[in-house]
Amino acid sequence: MPSQQFVGTWTKSFFELVLARVLYAVAGFQIDVFGSKISPFAGLKTWADDLSTQAVSAYNAAATAQLSADGAQASANTANSGVASNAAVTQQAGGASIYVSTDSTADVTIDAQSASASITVTSTSAAWGFLRSSEAAQRQGLAWVAKKTGTVSSLNLDVYSLNVATGEVALLYSSPDLSSSLSVADSWGTHVLPVALVVQRDDVLAVQARMTGSGSVVFHGAVSSKPNALARPYQPGLVRNPASSPAPSSISGAVVDASYSTSFLFLQFGSNTSFATVPRTIADNFDGDLGSWVLNNVSSGSNLKISGGQLVFNGTTDGRQAGIYQLQLATDDWNVAAWLGNPNVRQSFMIAASDSSIGNFLALGVSNSGCALYTVTGGIGGTATQVGSSGTARSGGWTITYRQASNTFNVYASTDTSGVPEISWIDTGGVIPHVGGRRYFGLAQTRLLTTSSAAWDNFVAKDMTP
Repeated sequence: MPSQQFVGTWTKSFFELVLARVLYAVAGFQIDVFGSKISPFAGLKTWADDLSTQAVSAYNAAATAQLSADGAQASANTANSGVASNAAVTQQAGGASIYVSTDSTADVTIDAQSASASITVTSTSAAWGFLRSSEAAQRQGLAWVAKKTGTVSSLNLDVYSLNVATGEVALLYSSPDLSSSLSVADSWGTHVLPVALVVQRDDVLAVQARMTGSGSVVFHGAVSSKPNALARPYQPGLVRNPASSPAPSSISGAVVDASYSTSFLFLQFGSNTSFATVPRTIADNFDGDLGSWVLNNVSSGSNLKISGGQLVFNGTTDGRQAGIYQLQLATDDWNVAAWLGNPNVRQSFMIAASDSSIGNFLALGVSNSGCALYTVTGGIGGTATQVGSSGTARSGGWTITYRQASNTFNVYASTDTSGVPEISWIDTGGVIPHVGGRRYFGLAQTRLLTTSSAAWDNFVAKDMTP
């Protein structure tokens, strides 16, 4: 926009140029005196020249200043547009707080920290949660928190879209069996849809959790205290019996309207899928408690405990005690390591590739006479089959590694895995499965008569790049 100074200078210069033209015309006027041409006003030409030069110079200076101002304004406008554009992109990309969701791009049924209720799913009672889309986006990564009790043969999640006008829901996607993600302790479960669902702002999706088996799956969720809403979905949850029709292609509005529930699942559904592939590291230095561990025992009547910042089995009761960290690793290329202090005649065990109940796993046993690698079935008091051994026995770090490419388990009497392994075993018979649900890791101790266990410390398991 032209400045007031530029407008004033332009106006003054314009009239000065007009006056100069008039003076030029007058200066050129001639009269005839006795046959001679005389220019009585010729002197005005010098005045006109000066006036014209002054006007043009003033105009050029004002124009240059205005162009500089216009350029600065254009740059500012561009910058402001960039800021606005970046703000829009940021808004599209998400930004939910960690309190609300672990995925900043996700829509949630309720914020994660408020999902304190237990919502039980059985073979005859499927639970739902409704999500309203906050923006036009793609939705591909699902996450939830749950645990299992008893026998869970399968767990499936079904994604529906809700027609808010008619109340009908239409099936968009059904997952494969996800029961391998379940532990006997609360833990995060995740699933990435093979193809993203495209949603528009204010679209409503619903996710059904259903299972088979005699046990149950207990999800984190919430219970609403509000009466039915004035518009669909009338409640944030829904309950139905999936036994005869697990995941129908559509459910009528009349049936849906009659099935709304105040109880609903905690679910987050976003565009971020990296959580399914990003390498995980789980670690414990035993300076706190065992709240993140699934614990088990045979004969001892008690579980592992922390003493002096180390994991031990002491006291007067004999038996075996074991624990696994309740979070699985993400892949089947891994290292697991821990520090063992003062091994004695009783074996101390490192557990690898376990199921969620410490029922079947690989175990490294270390005593003061050597070390051995076992496959174990039937739990910590079950059948152990030795697949390799070494006479090495020492205090310090111990490590087990596995790489899918070679199908080889290696044991190192160190946390340094660059040397020659103490034990190397190729699982040619496929004894140890490598799938989700067999990626739990932990430790175990034994005690007999007057001999308490050695002490484990500084446990870590991590996904490795193949």
